[in-house]
Amino acid sequence: MALKDLLTALEADADAETERLRTATEAEALRIVEAAGLEARAFERDGERADEADHARTLERRRAEAQLAAAATLRDAYEACVTTLRGALRDRLDTLRETDGYPAVLRATIEESLAALPAASRLRVDRRDAQLARTILDELGVQLELEPGLDTIGGVEAVAGDGRTVLNTLEERLRNAEAPLRVLAGTLLEPATERDLP
Repeated sequence: MALKDLLTALEADADAETERLRTATEAEALRIVEAAGLEARAFERDGERADEADHARTLERRRAEAQLAAAATLRDAYEACVTTLRGALRDRLDTLRETDGYPAVLRATIEESLAALPAASRLRVDRRDAQLARTILDELGVQLELEPGLDTIGGVEAVAGDGRTVLNTLEERLRNAEAPLRVLAGTLLEPATERDLP
């Protein structure tokens, strides 16, 4: 499985889970807004006996409370969506080593690391990847000291003689994906924030 195919599959899984969260969030936000509307209408019916200024302030306060509650629900859903996306990606990455596509992923991380740090003299890998990494280095015609001391779910760390390093592991890529995950979650939940809210 190519890295692009894996990322496409991960995005499809994340899209499905995010759609479920978005639907639940929209329903909860609508419920809150509807309840506030019912309460506001009840206040309006009782308004004939109440002081007009008090009534208006009470209605405005109730609407503001409903809007705050809806916003809090959306914020919670947003964070849940980001957490779900991150968790789904991590779960898929945890099992990547056992797939047929992993050799291509490891090769890509090695090539990228060496391109970013041409002066690399050592390549740190997980002990489970040592043989595969040696084969890839031989195929690439690259002579590096291979150090199987990296604890990772996949990927490598290239190290130069002067101490510079390039960490190119799947965990590091997941950490670097935090901002795009948050943008994706916001995009997926955006229709709920634009529709049916006062």
